Amino acid sequence: MASGRFVFRPQRNQAAAAEGDAMRDTILNLVHFRDLDVLDTPNTAAHDAKGIGWYWTEEEATRGLQRVADQPGFRDHPDGFRLIAIPLDRTFWSEGFEPNGDGTDRAVAGDPSPLNGNDAGLRFIDEEDPDNWRDVEADRKSLLEGLGQPGGILWWLYHYKVSERSGQEFDDTGEKLVGVYRSLAALQEATNALRDKPGFADWPGGFRPFWGATGGEHWLEGFASSDDDHD
Repeated sequence: MASGRFVFRPQRNQAAAAEGDAMRDTILNLVHFRDLDVLDTPNTAAHDAKGIGWYWTEEEATRGLQRVADQPGFRDHPDGFRLIAIPLDRTFWSEGFEPNGDGTDRAVAGDPSPLNGNDAGLRFIDEEDPDNWRDVEADRKSLLEGLGQPGGILWWLYHYKVSERSGQEFDDTGEKLVGVYRSLAALQEATNALRDKPGFADWPGGFRPFWGATGGEHWLEGFASSDDDHD
């Protein structure tokens, strides 16, 4: 069996974790990148990033890695796994962003998120209308009732350099993880605070909210690993 492994960075707050789920202030994202050296800065577009799952502990993430490590694509790039710690309710890119001149962006306040892309690539996103907050909240409550667990749902806010949706397909230009939040209200507050900041003001329709539960894996059947097939 292929033995995938990940680089964990940075360390999470162990004291907060010890207090239980309610006190946890960091979420762990297991991501796989292709053609990524240990010293490289991960770029979701340039390194063909694939999000495997979100976890509360390293042990959970390790089990998630083990479920996909032997699948096509992953077994061909076993050193591409990264476990990235992201603080909850923190807004990255807080003062906006400016172009670097090489297809990437720099954060005005020096606070970029650990997950961002460049001005190239194409993705297919299955999402709710980013401005229809009421419907998103209703769907979230419906999911919680179905799961029978009032909690455990987090909110992800991304931004792309797009002016509006075009069906479910859009150019994945300048993908940025803005933050991961415990509530929809916190996500909305971050969106409103950023709309007029440099970079964001040029693409005010580029905010994309997502919600979901932690645990569980994507890409359980792997991916095509040819150089010209970037899923």
